[in-house]
Formats: sequence, C-alpha cells, structure tokens
Amino acid sequence: AETGQQYVIYAAVGGSFTVNLAAGRYNASRYDPTDGTETSLGGVTGGGTRTLSVPTNHDYVVYLLRNP
Repeated sequence: AETGQQYVIYAAVGGSFTVNLAAGRYNASRYDPTDGTETSLGGVTGGGTRTLSVPTNHDYVVYLLRNP
C-alpha cells in the first residue's frame, strides 16, 4: 500500500475481505490472473474499514487508486 494513494490486495481464494482505507474516494478494480481481465468494482469511500468482495472461484488481485 501507499497509504492514502493506492492499495493492492491479493485475495488468494476470493470471497470477502476488509481493508482499512485512509479518508478519500477510491476507484476499485479486480484483476483475474487466470485470464488477464480487469473489472471495475466502482467507487469506494475511505475513512475506515471497508469490506470488499470478489468471486470465490479462484484468486484475484484488487487495486484501489485514490481519485485526484
């Protein structure tokens, strides 16, 4: 993580997880390493612990980038 700017989370088996985000607004996306696709997860508001979810069929990488 680059606190307050960007966060990368590896979800080894998918599912739900929590992340403690600094205050701000973030664009979230998930990357599927099995086929190389990236999917938007929409906007996330920081300022505390947030729960995010990805499918449970395999691993994913979630990327959150702070809006300018």
